[in-house]
Amino acid sequence: MNQNIGTIFFQSVTLSLVVPAVLTLYNGVLEQLGDVKFLRKLLLTLRDRLKNRFAGIFVNVKMAFSVDISKEAFSSKVYLAAAVLDPNLKLQWLDDVHIPSDDLDDDDEDLPAKEDLRQELTGMFFLG
Repeated sequence: MNQNIGTIFFQSVTLSLVVPAVLTLYNGVLEQLGDVKFLRKLLLTLRDRLKNRFAGIFVNVKMAFSVDISKEAFSSKVYLAAAVLDPNLKLQWLDDVHIPSDDLDDDDEDLPAKEDLRQELTGMFFLG
């Protein structure tokens, strides 16, 4: 877990931690999938359950697609707003998140998608 997110979590629990915590957990599961030999099925199930339970968050950060986002759990933009507007987090949580992009195949494959999301969130909440 990101050091800053962990520190904030133990000081006080707020709505602003939902998106960073879910995405950090999801990325941690993905990292472990590459290294694990045993319990792979458990990690795959955890990955799928996270993606289903928090589908709205994954759609809002462009990590999944949905025809009707209003039917997805956690689809409200308030979760993104809380994370972005939290003075302790702002957009810093994006640095630790891998957002897949279909455009590139190198190690920086998530940079275009991540930068697009960063610009969208900045515009949405008028951050400078």
